[in-house]
Amino acid sequence: MRRKEKTRIKIENKKILRRTWKEFFIKAITSIMMRGILLIIPIWYSNAIDFASKGNFEKAYHIIIIALLVYIGYYIIESINSVFYWKLYNRLYKRYTKLATYSTFQNSLYSLSRFSLGEYENILNNDIDIICSFYSNGVIRVVQIFEIFIIFGYFLSINLFVFGLTAFICFMMILVYALCSGKIQKLNSYRKMKLDKKTATIQEIFLGIKEIKGLHVLDYINGHMKEKSIDYLNAYAKYDCFVVNVKVFVLAMIQSARFILVFFGLFLMSKGEMTVGTIMLIYNYYQKIVDNFEVVNTVSIELQNLKVSFSRFNKILEYSHNQEDNGNTKISNFKGNISFQDVLYGNRNDPILNVVNFTIPANQITVITGKAGSGKTGIIDLLLKLNQKHNGEIQIDETPIEQIDGRLYYNLISSVRKIPSFFDGSIKENLMLVEQDFNKIVEICKKLQIHDDILRLSKGYDTPIISKEDNISNNLKQLIAIARVFLKQSKIMLFDEAISVLEKESSQIVMNLLQELKGDHTIVIISREKEIVQSADQIIVLDHNEIAEVGTHRKLLKNKNVYYDLYGG
Repeated sequence: MRRKEKTRIKIENKKILRRTWKEFFIKAITSIMMRGILLIIPIWYSNAIDFASKGNFEKAYHIIIIALLVYIGYYIIESINSVFYWKLYNRLYKRYTKLATYSTFQNSLYSLSRFSLGEYENILNNDIDIICSFYSNGVIRVVQIFEIFIIFGYFLSINLFVFGLTAFICFMMILVYALCSGKIQKLNSYRKMKLDKKTATIQEIFLGIKEIKGLHVLDYINGHMKEKSIDYLNAYAKYDCFVVNVKVFVLAMIQSARFILVFFGLFLMSKGEMTVGTIMLIYNYYQKIVDNFEVVNTVSIELQNLKVSFSRFNKILEYSHNQEDNGNTKISNFKGNISFQDVLYGNRNDPILNVVNFTIPANQITVITGKAGSGKTGIIDLLLKLNQKHNGEIQIDETPIEQIDGRLYYNLISSVRKIPSFFDGSIKENLMLVEQDFNKIVEICKKLQIHDDILRLSKGYDTPIISKEDNISNNLKQLIAIARVFLKQSKIMLFDEAISVLEKESSQIVMNLLQELKGDHTIVIISREKEIVQSADQIIVLDHNEIAEVGTHRKLLKNKNVYYDLYGG
């Protein structure tokens, strides 16, 4: 991880932790009270036994009653501590999820292509959970580790040998954890990588069920899934077995020291130098050392897991650009003129747009056309800031788009694709993402002549949109996606092959509405359909990733080479 990337994730992490300081503080106070009670109770039991062994049963009874009342208080505090664990966890989870979501939006398509869907899903679920759990549990675990030093102090006050042996064993255990931490981190990274691949295969099966049935390739897919599952299980087994073996080795050494000290205590007791209560206290406190060193083991493992999860989470952050903060130009009245000046985009040796220059005027319909692979969609991707150009400048009303305030920019522009995406919800919910007034939604749907079609569906506007299902026709889905753009009423409207895939009658309805809207909007359409190209005020023809022609349909007809290249004789 480069220094700049480390700094970014550290800064973001510190911001999130600072914003949850109240939950951390209350969790710390309740944790200290809880663990303090658990340290005091064994001392009272020890004293009660010593008083009882001396015949002072009344004093022993009083101590036991007080210990019982304090224990009841402990459980009340533990309940409060649990509540604030979840308050802290939930706040952290929301903030890390929000950071990941916004950073995803601020990534280019190119940088997002580094992720498989399975990896991205696991980062937003498993890795965020690991980060939040580490910090939420971290408060009480720090207190538990601090307990060990208090116990050391007590052992030192009892006997130098008891303290020395305990300190030596604890030092050796820390050394073991330190030596094993690198391998734990490596095995965990490998395990997560195999989980990403398994998750991606699961998603492929779910999303490709039609193809699996249609091609009858279930046996192959099942074998592929079995292979990924076995790889993941083997990786998990290696990781878990190594962690357990380290833990068993450490606890065995601690338990050995525990029984050595009990034997030593009995020897001192035989000489009248130690009481039975003190021996019991040493035994009980050693159980706390065992428990707390299990915590040390857990923290050591989780710290390695945390490093892996932060490294994976950082993949979302490292190439994100804060598009809301980079631009600070706020224009109150956009006209909507777009210009590309010497723009080079894509692979330098095989560019998608090879140093192109053109202007898209406001209040007109501009159609961008050309053969498949000529670079048409690249123009849309750049206008939506989905990717970054290598050279040149893209301007709106003579202002570079990078300088325009992010929120203002994305209110200025809207788009719909050939295959639109919908969010989990109904038609109404998807349309209300951009317009809360349902009356306006109905008005637009009537203009697009889909209102009656929607009402004929099983649940009308409350019918769920399921992208991979046929409960709604593709033509209607496409028109619903176009309706979102009309509802947003952005100054610049982009249609990437979105009209070409419509049925002829629907296509004509949309084009008629765009003719009405163009007086106050910049409309950009990517299409090779003759009828759509002919209706344009301006046509931009791309060929071999360069501008072949710019002008009206009449001008295009005159350039027979370009026209015939597009449509043949």
